[in-house]
Amino acid sequence: MSQSTRRIVDEFSTLVRPERYPTLSTYCTNLTSITQADVDKAPRFPDAYASLVEWMGSPSDMTLCSWGAYDCFLLRQACRFHRLTYPFDDEYINIKPAFSEAFSGRGVSMPRAMEMAEIPQQGTFHRGIDDARNAAKLWQIILREHRRIGA
Repeated sequence: MSQSTRRIVDEFSTLVRPERYPTLSTYCTNLTSITQADVDKAPRFPDAYASLVEWMGSPSDMTLCSWGAYDCFLLRQACRFHRLTYPFDDEYINIKPAFSEAFSGRGVSMPRAMEMAEIPQQGTFHRGIDDARNAAKLWQIILREHRRIGA
């Protein structure tokens, strides 16, 4: 997302072949729509990581954002496991509590936040690229609200 226009300017998506638990559960497939065949042909984490770093250019120009802190935790854990440098600085935006502060006064799920913000769901919840797109829309609304009230 561009800092000046607050518009999405590009996106990156890749699946990652799981190594510790290579077989997806039915629950995971039902939740995400990702199949065993999808991950079997996906790159290993080090290759996906290299593609991400190449795509984003200078990590200092990026800030990791997600709906909830678990994605940040998992990325750090995967980097440690594969002995790779975490590609972001310590600045991190957890959009979920920012939404709570701006709108709900309490933690809500992404589907509920989108309903409250009257944003139509895009894609499948819990599928990385779709959650990123939906979180970006919520972040845009949070930024507009902060600008509106002069925060």
